[in-house]
Amino acid sequence: MTALALATRPGYPLGKPADRDRYGMTPEQAHVYNWLVQHRPHDRPFAVSFHQLAKLMLTGKGNIHARVTALVERGWLARDDAGYKFVEPIMKFNPNKGK
Repeated sequence: MTALALATRPGYPLGKPADRDRYGMTPEQAHVYNWLVQHRPHDRPFAVSFHQLAKLMLTGKGNIHARVTALVERGWLARDDAGYKFVEPIMKFNPNKGK
């Protein structure tokens, strides 16, 4: 997966994070990221319930785990001992755009 990120152009829609590169995301990853932005705290680490997200998005837990892992590898989320946290700046999407 890292090789895919290295072959992808950096995407800085809201500016480049100070401590890492940020790469674009797929529409499926954007869907998961958008849900996390709307439902998880922005100021502290949080847990991701892969089972809950899988039920909401009508897919498997492994699929959700792969999308969250890709968001970490692409620089949108960070992983530590306490869970996941957002990498600033946080991107907010218009859910109706492109429909």
